Amino acid sequence: MTSLLDIRRGDQFLMALRCADRDAVTGLTFNLFSANRAPIGALVIAPAGTFTGQLATTPDQVPVTLVTGFTPLQVGDVLQRVGTGETMVARRVSINLDGSVHWSSSTADGGSTYSADGWQVIGHVVLDQ
Repeated sequence: MTSLLDIRRGDQFLMALRCADRDAVTGLTFNLFSANRAPIGALVIAPAGTFTGQLATTPDQVPVTLVTGFTPLQVGDVLQRVGTGETMVARRVSINLDGSVHWSSSTADGGSTYSADGWQVIGHVVLDQ
């Protein structure tokens, strides 16, 4: 793990936002968390689309986990295995603390999960919830 101060152009890292408030005048207020779930600050997105915010500490004290090849997936993505052409639809998607993305074609907790590595998104379908 590294710190926000060490981030270079092109680096990718995970950060979680939790919506703390929604107001018609001030906009959306989010609490920010690092990949290890540490609270790191707040962010406000005004109705006009401007961002303002404050870190809870200095950038060298904000832990981040660098990720490579981050490929966001979403439920309903049609995925094809590179090389074999096998095709499945993602019904669950997760991002682990190490930055790896996993998905499953099953909604059951005991279903098989796959790393996003080696799969490409070829389409999207809307699934009934």
